[in-house]
Amino acid sequence: MTGRSGGNYVSEWFGYRTWPGVGGGNDALEVQQRGRCPFLSAVTREERDCVKNASSSGVCTINNHENRFAEVLQENDRWLAERIEGPNIANVFKRTFYQMMLKFQLGVHPRSVGTALAVPQAVWDSWQPHLGRPLLVSGNDGTHALRHPAVSGAGVRAWILVFDIDANSVLHPNPVAVTRTIATDAVSIARYALEDVPRHAFSAAGEGDTLVAAIHRRLSAWWPDLSQETVTSS
Repeated sequence: MTGRSGGNYVSEWFGYRTWPGVGGGNDALEVQQRGRCPFLSAVTREERDCVKNASSSGVCTINNHENRFAEVLQENDRWLAERIEGPNIANVFKRTFYQMMLKFQLGVHPRSVGTALAVPQAVWDSWQPHLGRPLLVSGNDGTHALRHPAVSGAGVRAWILVFDIDANSVLHPNPVAVTRTIATDAVSIARYALEDVPRHAFSAAGEGDTLVAAIHRRLSAWWPDLSQETVTSS
């Protein structure tokens, strides 16, 4: 590729850096010669081949701004948002709620040892408004508990593992790290989501964040008289 002025480059191959610098040494060479996926092998604790088809086998990352890729991207961070449609945050909770509740409840059965659910930090954050942002109680062992005050204590049979990319790591690609280990149960989550949140939605103590206030704000955009009537009545 000497003298090439542009184009796309395979920057990570079978998990190891190949461009703009080559790294990994003998370990990388062995993995690449065997066609092994280092990520799947580490997770399953057995040798696993790359699952991609022959035309893209081993290709983890592709870059195209040459040696100044990081600098150029830093100067043009808007590229990361072009033609990118944001997720419907409410739908994230809707799509995961039933499965989560069902499996947490199945974990209570005597023939089950429990249930563990791993979710990205972004998903956990998206759940918070739908749970009323409940307080997590820290344990002495570094874990947290998500238990509704109205739910009597019982043995822990459900765990939520919140994970995120460790952007501070010097490893590439950055490893995944568990940021929170939360003990909970289906009954507590149901109380927060289906009782507390609807009750507070109509509470007068919401200071503008209540359901009624949100409805007024949206309707006022095309019905100005409604906003005026609200001000007058208050």
